[in-house]
Parts: sequence; structure tokens; C-alpha cells
Amino acid sequence: MPERSLRAFMEQLANKGELIQIEEEVDPKFEIPGVLRILDEQGGPAAVFDSPKGYSVKAVGNILGKRNRLAMAMDIEDKELIEEYLRRKKHPIPSKLVSDGPVKEVVIKHDIDILRFFPVATYSEKDSNPYLTSGVVLVKNPVSGNQTMGLHRMQVLGQNRLTVLLLNPPVSLFYQQNEERNEPLEVAIAIGLDPLFMFSTVAWMPEGGDKLELVGSLYGEPVEMVQAETVDLNVPAHAEIVLEGKILPHIREKDGPFGESSGYYVPYESPVVEIETVTHRENPYFQVLCPCSNEAFSLLVSWEAEMLKKLRGKFPEVRHLNLVPETVGAHAVVSVKKASRGMKRQMMTYFLADNASIKRVVVVDDDVDVYNQREVEWALATRFQADMDLVVLSDLIGFPLDPSTKADYLTAKMGLDATKPIDDDGKFEKICVPSDVLNKMQTLLDRYCKKT
Repeated sequence: MPERSLRAFMEQLANKGELIQIEEEVDPKFEIPGVLRILDEQGGPAAVFDSPKGYSVKAVGNILGKRNRLAMAMDIEDKELIEEYLRRKKHPIPSKLVSDGPVKEVVIKHDIDILRFFPVATYSEKDSNPYLTSGVVLVKNPVSGNQTMGLHRMQVLGQNRLTVLLLNPPVSLFYQQNEERNEPLEVAIAIGLDPLFMFSTVAWMPEGGDKLELVGSLYGEPVEMVQAETVDLNVPAHAEIVLEGKILPHIREKDGPFGESSGYYVPYESPVVEIETVTHRENPYFQVLCPCSNEAFSLLVSWEAEMLKKLRGKFPEVRHLNLVPETVGAHAVVSVKKASRGMKRQMMTYFLADNASIKRVVVVDDDVDVYNQREVEWALATRFQADMDLVVLSDLIGFPLDPSTKADYLTAKMGLDATKPIDDDGKFEKICVPSDVLNKMQTLLDRYCKKT
């Protein structure tokens, strides 16, 4: 079977002309993130940094800078991504424990110094320290013994000490349970994973769900795991790097400020991790993930899929859903098949109340592409009347990282109905070129575009 790894996917990207190699020396402090920010804004390729200043280890970033790369990893078309994810998720495949893996090619148990080993980036001007942003935190449920994982920001305090921000279950819950018993929580932090593994770490899962089984369902085969060196955990056999250690009970350190996914600096007091062992591949790649970027947002496609599935279950008229990347997922667009005004208002109210992170939803007809912002703005301009089609809801639970929320994270939300009247007499018919002609002309254009 083909290797499922970051470097294997990098090879795919290179073959498609979507990976550049930067040979000049570039500093992990601001400069590497600066390059990645520019590539993100331009919809550019992934980038390998051959010479991070002060390091022999190469860095790589913007791997999922475009949504279609996630589809590429699943070997499907971009337009199939949501439906195919929901289909594959129905068929979980358990992970497979193997005796050894490339991540064990180098094992370090003494004189650990994270900043000496790896080009950990400092992303934003006022960040307090370098941060691990692509480190997947693997832990065990202290009650059931089942293993789970999540993506959490980690500040490098120095040498073998990190802080880890634990705002979300299940990792936060397991740490709390161990802390109540005055026991550390064993942890492994995997860095440099293939896109489908990374994607699965932040996927929505019901309580007790196995994210490793989700990885297998997306692969179509078991994900290979290997026993860690010094903690009772299994780690991805094809990861580039793994840090093993413990999250200590009853110790907090200042965490931040750090430029978060909301686009603002967010400080916390967070638990401390002590790293006891480092394993990695020969000549590993250190993965860099910019917060508040298209790449970070690509990892949340599963949330879009789950929201769509839930909406369709209650409102069969719903067709498609887009969480608008430029709004860090706070704005959504939903398309519906012809539906009554009351149903659309009910759907908007339900959707906004049910999803803390969503502040605005625009409802459009199914002749509007929810992923095409130009078409959505056109629908708002020609099918929306604020005195009839606007729904405003006050004091709903909002997103903790939104600095505009009021006390207890309360926020106002709005829904905008940009659909045609249900009894449309034809004056809202969208202009178009006949589809057969359009397809023929696209084929013609493709020939000319290949010549340039």
C-alpha cells in the first residue's frame, strides 16, 4: 500500500506544481510565517523551507492552503468533498498496531531542547514565544483506556517545557479527571502528518467516538500506529516527529499573548507539559501551520459537513452549506430548494441558536452557488429586503475567541433571507448561457489556456 505520510503528500503536490522549495535562509521568527501569510492570501502553493535560520531541519507549510488539496488527498473532485466525507465516515476502520515505523528512526531521551532541535515558528508580532501549532495531542481516556486526539496550541517555554491550551473536550476533560486525582496525564504530540490524519484530529465526533477509526475510514484502510517509547500510548508510525511526556497537574503558566484563529491576540493561563522523549524520522520535516489562515480553516470542513447533515435532518429543503473562510467560520451561506418564508425563518433561527460560532447566515436559492461570494452578494442585492427578510436574535451563546461578545460570551446574531418569493412569476429567473454551449466553449478555452 502507498505510504500515508506528510512527505508522500508533498510529493503529490510537487507533481502537480503546487509545492515550491525556498533555498534562501529564512528565520522561523516572523519570516517563515510571513512567507506563508503571503501564499495564503494569494492562494499559492505549499512551501518547503530548506534553510530555516539556525537549523538543519527543513520546515514546510501551507499544505492545505487550498480546499481542493483536501479533496486531492481523498482522490476525489473538490465538489464531492462534503458528500464523500459523510459517506466514508459511515464505515470506520480500526487502527493497526505495527512493530516499528519511520517515526522511530531517531530516538532522543537526554538533553532535550525543543527550540534547539526544531525551527518552531513565532507567528505574530506580539506573540510571547514560539508556538507549536500543528502538534496533534494524543491522550488516553483515564476511565475507558480508549485513545483520542486533538489539535491544541502549545507555547515553547524553553528546553523540554511547553504550555498546552485545553479549552475543548475530550483532552481537557481527561486532564481534569487526572488532576482531581493529583496525577499527570501522559501525552504524545505528533508533528508532520498527512492531511487526512490532520483533518481527522479536529473532526466533530460524538462522545466516545474514535478519531483513529475516522482516519481509517478516510484512508479506506487502517492507519498504522506504533507503541511510544516512554508513555503508554500509540503514535502515528509515519509521523515526522513525536514528543512524549506528561501534562502536569495543578501547574499553570502564562500562555500568550498569541495570535489566534480569530485574528486577535488571546492570552490564557494553561497547564504545563514536560517532554521526556523525542522520536523522529531521519531528516524530518517540521510542519508549520499559520493560525487564522485558509489552511487552518480547511481542517474544519468536517464541521461544515456535520452542520449540513444536521440541518438536512430537520429541514429537507436544505441543499448546500458553506462556512465562509474569510470570516473564520462565523458567517454561513445555506441554499434551499423552494421553501416557505416561515420555514426559512425557522431554519435560520434554529441554525444560529444551535451553533455558537455562527453569527450570520444568508439563505439563498439552489440556483446560487454557496461557494461563489459574487453570486451570494448578487442574491443579497436583488432578492433581499431588510424590513421583511432580516432576522435578528439577541443574547445567544457565542464563540469564546470572539472579542466582541458580551459577558458570559453572549452575542447577537442575524439571518438574511436572500431567496426568491415562493410564488415567483419569473421575474427572478437567473440569466445564463445554454449549458451545452458553455461546456463546449470551456473545452475550447482549455486548449488555449494550455498553450500560455
